[in-house]
Formats: sequence, C-alpha cells, structure tokens
Amino acid sequence: MALVVLFALIIYVVVSIAIIILVTTHTKSKVCGFLAAIFFLLLPTWDVLLGKAVYTVACRYVPKVAIYKTVETEGIYYEGMNDDIFQSEPRGREPLSERVQVGLISDALIRGHAYAEAKITKKRPYATTDYFLHIPTVYYRCTMLPMDPTRPDFVRTDCRVVEHPQSRYVVYASTSQICTTSFNSKIIKDRTTGKFLGEYKEVVNEKVFPFFSWSFKGDGSPPTVRCPFDKGGGTANGRYLNFEFEVLKPKK
Repeated sequence: MALVVLFALIIYVVVSIAIIILVTTHTKSKVCGFLAAIFFLLLPTWDVLLGKAVYTVACRYVPKVAIYKTVETEGIYYEGMNDDIFQSEPRGREPLSERVQVGLISDALIRGHAYAEAKITKKRPYATTDYFLHIPTVYYRCTMLPMDPTRPDFVRTDCRVVEHPQSRYVVYASTSQICTTSFNSKIIKDRTTGKFLGEYKEVVNEKVFPFFSWSFKGDGSPPTVRCPFDKGGGTANGRYLNFEFEVLKPKK
C-alpha cells in the first residue's frame, strides 16, 4: 500500500509541475502560476491542514473532565454509543437473545453491573464490518451469562428487547468531525433529577499522511493525538472509553 501511495505521489508531483509550467507559459503571468501551485499543494492536503488548525484551537477551549458525584447502580443505560446490534449464527439450540450482540455493552457487565441497556438505532449485517443499516429505534437490556467452557474468551450475554430502559443513570455519548479532527463527548446524568454526574469532552486529531486522505480511508484506524492528553491513547481512547465506570460503580 505504501508503495502505491509513493508512486501516486510521484506521479502527482510530476503532473502538477508540468501543469504549473504550462499555465505560467501560456498566460505569461507569475500570479497564475503561483495560484496553480497553491491549488495543487492544497488539493491533497487541505483536510489535514484544516484539521490540524481546528485541533490546535479547539484544544484550548473544548476539553473538560469533571466528576461531580459518584453513585452505585445495578445498571447503566446508553444513548449514542453501544447503539448497534449484530446477530451471530446459531450454535445448537442457542436462543436469539444469546446471539444478539449489543455494541461493547458487555464491558459494563464484566465490571460487575447487573444489567446494561442501550437505545439501538443501527444493525450490523456482518461482525467484521463497520457498515451499518439504520433500523427503527428499539431498546435492549443485556445481562451476563455463565462462561461457555468451549469458548472461555467469549463473553456470553442475554440481550432482550424491552419497552423502555429502567436504569436511573444514562450515559449520553456523541461525536462529530471536522476533517481529521473529532469532538467526542460523554455526559453522565441522573434521569430522575436531571443532574449531571460527570462530563468528559475531548478533541482528537488523526495523524494521517497528507495526500488525498479525504478521498479514501486506509486499513485500520490511524494513530491519534488527543486533548486532554490520554495515557491510554491509540484507538481505545483510554480514559474516555471507560469514563462512565469512574462515575457509575456496580452496586454491591
């Protein structure tokens, strides 16, 4: 892949220089040649340059990490994350509820919560794809099942459709993007009182090679730099990913 990009870059530079010379010669204007050069410089790089500029400014004003109150709760309800489902193939007499996988909602169950709920708006047709089908809103509640000895590394869950979530506490998650910079937000709230329990807002910039990255996505997730600085880093988002568990503790 790297050789293909390098070859494309060389071709692009050669063609750009040829066109710039042609424009300058044909118009007999250095201004036109300069504008052509600026155009060919910005065409493959504008998203990276703009994304970096946005990140630099946003990093000064957007980030916020605050825990106002910690509570113990049996369950957690999610909106804006863990909002997709995937149905695996049946194994023997395994019921549908055990084949439904809800995002990464099992993380809450692994940490000791009795149940976890989510507002589902998407369905993934294949487990190994990031392609989603939008579906009518439905609510799921998941509980942990005993480990399967034949699959010790697989977290078994029982996920069923419910009329409405019952957890008192909700995690609202949202993300937006400007070029190579993303804005991630988690707000943890008491649904009964409306009071905020915690907030985490971060700005993330993708470190991509500035050559038509806006027109295609490479394999995997690119390295990132985030603000506030997160020792977890990488694609796991470190503290941001697990922030709700600092606020919402499993009920003992």
